[in-house]
Amino acid sequence: MAFGLDQTTKIIVDRLMIPGESTPVINGAVYMTYAQNSGAAFGLFPDRTSFFVVVTVAVIALLFLIYHRAGRQVPWLSVSLGLQVGGALGNFVDRVRLGYVIDFIDLRFWPIFNLADVAIVIGVLLLAVTVFGQSEAGSEHEHEW
Repeated sequence: MAFGLDQTTKIIVDRLMIPGESTPVINGAVYMTYAQNSGAAFGLFPDRTSFFVVVTVAVIALLFLIYHRAGRQVPWLSVSLGLQVGGALGNFVDRVRLGYVIDFIDLRFWPIFNLADVAIVIGVLLLAVTVFGQSEAGSEHEHEW
């Protein structure tokens, strides 16, 4: 679901806007700004597409391994990993297809981002909560990761 929503919104932005164009969406607090990001999250390390493609494949493989080992046993882990994989795949497809990632959510006080980034952040936070919750209940329920 994260992958589909991410790609759909990026296609819409790409078809309706030109790079650099910005439109207020919510009372000037949120803008839709079309940015072509050749770097990592928040524009870090630009023009390293090949590196990010390799890293993304490795991260997705690791997430599938974690799911295979513990995903069905740990509540919310499937959702967390699904969000992370969906987001990673969304940005991966952009990098392979375009050589950059389409970003468009602009809060003006934070670097421009996209729904894949949102899915990854929520997935990582949910993973942290899940892992912390498991460690709190560790004596009652032990799981191999």
